[in-house]
Amino acid sequence: MKVMEDSEIRIIRHYSSKHKILLVGEGDFSFSLCPASAFGSATNITATSLDSEDELSKKYMDAMVNVSMLTRFGCDVQHEGSSSASAVRRKRGDSYHTQHKTTYPFSDWEIKRLAKAEGLKLVKAESKFELSHYPGYTNKRGSGWTSE
Repeated sequence: MKVMEDSEIRIIRHYSSKHKILLVGEGDFSFSLCPASAFGSATNITATSLDSEDELSKKYMDAMVNVSMLTRFGCDVQHEGSSSASAVRRKRGDSYHTQHKTTYPFSDWEIKRLAKAEGLKLVKAESKFELSHYPGYTNKRGSGWTSE
């Protein structure tokens, strides 16, 4: 594994190797692996899944390979985790990025209201997620016979 010098900053889209990144609700952990691979390290990344390791291995063919790679990159991987942005120590000037579908049932999450309740405010909204910006990421369903 390559060790980055403090002066070396790597960027992939909205994420920097200097950001403290919390990824909540990972499926097969392929999204987390994208910035980790781009940065050459994941010591600044915490990736969580609501599933246990056993459930992950049953649901997603590549999940445990991705978890293993993330661990080698130094990622804090948490299973059966209910982590949230409020669990991350905040300081003035911190920013949070969230990406989620806005169609039903995801619209019922009321993400803007939840953020406001945590003292956060919306600065910018992008209307389209570009899969091509995140090499290696494959969208997975969280449950059912189509989860893989």
